[in-house]
Amino acid sequence: MFSGFFQLGVTGPSGAGAMLSFVVVDGRASVASVGAAPAPRGGHLAAIDVVRFLTIGGVILVHSTSFANSDTSLVANGVLQVAHVTRSVFLMLCGFVLTYSYQHRPLGRTAFWKRRYPLILVPYVAWSAIYFVADGEVHPTWVSLGRFIVDLGDAGAHFHLYFLLLTMQLYLIFPALMWAFRRWPKALIPTLVASGVVQLLFTGAVEYGWRPPVLASWLDNPSSVLFSYSFYVIGGIAAAVHFEEVSTWVRSHYRAAGALMAAAVTVGLGTYAFNVSVLGYSPIKASAVFQPANVVEVVAATLSQFALGMWLTEKASQRRLARLERSSDVSFGVYLAHPLLLTAVLELAASAGLTRVLAGAPGTLVEVLIALGLVPFLYGVTFAGIAMARSSVISLALTGRRRTVSPAPATLTSPVIAKAQAVGA
Repeated sequence: MFSGFFQLGVTGPSGAGAMLSFVVVDGRASVASVGAAPAPRGGHLAAIDVVRFLTIGGVILVHSTSFANSDTSLVANGVLQVAHVTRSVFLMLCGFVLTYSYQHRPLGRTAFWKRRYPLILVPYVAWSAIYFVADGEVHPTWVSLGRFIVDLGDAGAHFHLYFLLLTMQLYLIFPALMWAFRRWPKALIPTLVASGVVQLLFTGAVEYGWRPPVLASWLDNPSSVLFSYSFYVIGGIAAAVHFEEVSTWVRSHYRAAGALMAAAVTVGLGTYAFNVSVLGYSPIKASAVFQPANVVEVVAATLSQFALGMWLTEKASQRRLARLERSSDVSFGVYLAHPLLLTAVLELAASAGLTRVLAGAPGTLVEVLIALGLVPFLYGVTFAGIAMARSSVISLALTGRRRTVSPAPATLTSPVIAKAQAVGA
C-alpha cells in the first residue's frame, strides 16, 4: 500500500489561500492540519483594503467640509490641509496595485487596455449622465447634447469625475512604464527621486505663484493632468517592485510610521498657519491641494495607513477580513455616488433652515458634526446602495466592477488524493 506525508496549497472562491497537510497511510488519506498559505505575489493584500477604506472616508470628509462648512473657516480649512492627501494617495495606490498585479506576469498592451478601459469608461459615461440629469441640464435641444459631450471631454459633469480622467491617462501609459522599468530596473529609484524633486518644485510654483510662460496654462489648471501627480504614480510602482523590503520595514517600525504621520501633520498645519498669517492667504487658498507640504503629507499618510492596515489585519478574524475586502470592493462606487447624496442632504438642510442655523455656529462645532455625523451617514448609505448594485446587471455602470456571481461550492480535488483513494480501493 502507498503511504506518505504531503502538503497541498489550495485557493478558494475568494482567492484566499490555505496550506493543507495530510498523511496517506495504507492508501487512505486524512487531513493532518490546515493553515494559512502565504499570499502569492500579485494576490490580495488585506492591508490595502484598510488604506482604501480610510482614504474613501477622507474623500467624503474633504467634499463634505468643502460644501457644508464656510470657506473662511480656519478650522475647516485646517482639516482640509491634512485631508487633501486623498487624491494623491489614491493615485499612488493605483500605481502600486497595477504593478503588484502585473509585475511577474506578461503585460500585453492591447489586452491590458481591453480589460481595464471598460471598467473606467462605462462608469464615467454613466455617472456623467446621472450628474448631468441631476443638475437639471437636460433640455430637448442640441445645445444640451453638445454640453454633455463637452462634459465627457473635460469631466465637467461633476467636480469629482476628473479622477476618472486621471485613471484613463494612467492606463494609457502604464504598459510603457512597466516595459521601461523592466528594461532598465536600476532606473526606478533615480526616477522616483527625480520625480519627487519635480513634484516639490511644481507644487511650490502652483501655490506660490511662479508662472513661467510655457507652463502657465498647466500650472493654472493642474488637477486633470496626470503629470501633476507623477511622483505618486512612480512611488506606487516603486513600492510594489520593492514590496517585500517595504512591508518588512513597516512591520518592524509601526511606531515610526505613526511618528512620521504626526510630523507630517505638524509640517502641514505649520505651513497652513504661515500661509495665512505671514503671506496673508485666505484659508481656502492656504489649504490648497498643490503645495510642497502636501507632498510630505501624502507620503506619510500612505505609509502610516499601510502600517495601520498591516497591524490590524495580522491577527484579524476571517469575518473582519471579509468585511474589509467588501469595503474595498465597493470603494470606487462609493466614490462615484456619494456627491449625489451629499447634494441631496445639503439641499434638504437648506430647505429646513438648518444651513442658516449652522452658519452662525462656531466652525469647530460644524466640523465635528460633519466628521462624526455627515461623513459616516454618507459613507454608510452609499456603501449599502453600491453593495446592492454589485449583484445587479448595472454593476459595471454604477460601480466600475463587473456583476458579482455567487460561486459554486468549492471542492477539494488533488491528483495525490485521487491516487491514494484509487490505491485504497
